[in-house]
Parts: sequence; structure tokens; C-alpha cells
Amino acid sequence: MRVFPYGEQPLLRVRAQGHWHTAVVLARYEYDGGGRVAYQVDINLTLAGLHNVGTTRTYWWDPKTMKPLPPGTR
Repeated sequence: MRVFPYGEQPLLRVRAQGHWHTAVVLARYEYDGGGRVAYQVDINLTLAGLHNVGTTRTYWWDPKTMKPLPPGTR
């Protein structure tokens, strides 16, 4: 597991709930010797009818639904 320190956290675009969202990466988890990778992110989603609720989620890496943003992007 790799935890990213505050200020050095990369960003991902994550497709969730039918939309692309920008998410802050908190940690990267490697399973099966690196064969499977998951990312723990802070992301704003619609939850219980409330829009832009900040929440933490963990997603398996999927290049169809996740796109890394260039370093320095905020």
C-alpha cells in the first residue's frame, strides 16, 4: 500500500454515477503481487439525493473508467 502525503496527492478522473468526476488519490493498493490495483480516493458524488457530497471510495483500477491527470493539475 502506498499512501500519498497531503500536497503530493495525484488526481484521477473517475467515471461514477454516469459522469466524470475529479478525485484526489489518498492511497494505492496492490493485490496479487501487483496484478490487481485499487485506488482510495476522495470524490464528490450524489448520495441520498444530496449533490456534491464529499466521500471516500475505493475503486479497482479500470482504464475505461479512470484517467490519471497530469502532475500539477488542480
